[in-house]
Amino acid sequence: MTVNEIAECAIRIAPTFVVGIGVFVPWQGLKTWRRQIHGQLNVELARQIARRVYLVRDLAVELHRDLTDKDIPIRLNIILPVLAELRAFGLEAQVVWQDGIGQAVDDVYRECGSVMGQTFNQMEASAPLQRPNHAILDAKIDAVIKIIRNRLPKLA
Repeated sequence: MTVNEIAECAIRIAPTFVVGIGVFVPWQGLKTWRRQIHGQLNVELARQIARRVYLVRDLAVELHRDLTDKDIPIRLNIILPVLAELRAFGLEAQVVWQDGIGQAVDDVYRECGSVMGQTFNQMEASAPLQRPNHAILDAKIDAVIKIIRNRLPKLA
């Protein structure tokens, strides 16, 4: 094989090589972009859940303070939408992550309902309001946060 033949062969192969590189580089870029978007969405979902969980905790603590009959609808109008948002984000996370987050969020939802029920039952009984035990609610909130924290390193 002469130098001219080798050069001619290289000239014929070069366009194929250039096209291959022209396809490979954008394909890798799209793959990286997709991973980045997916990771950002998961981090945002985790952030939304954590924000709602801590807000539910704070609202549950404040629920019974200086509570009168006229305050019940006002306080319910504050906490119920937050609980609904928390549950919706929990369901979304369960579908996306499939790691028990949905059940953990449901546990927070139910325990918050129990805390609200204790407060309103005391009011109906005309008993002096006593602070409900938030230890169970706090433990369930901690379980949600633990799942999120375990999930976040996997997203990087």
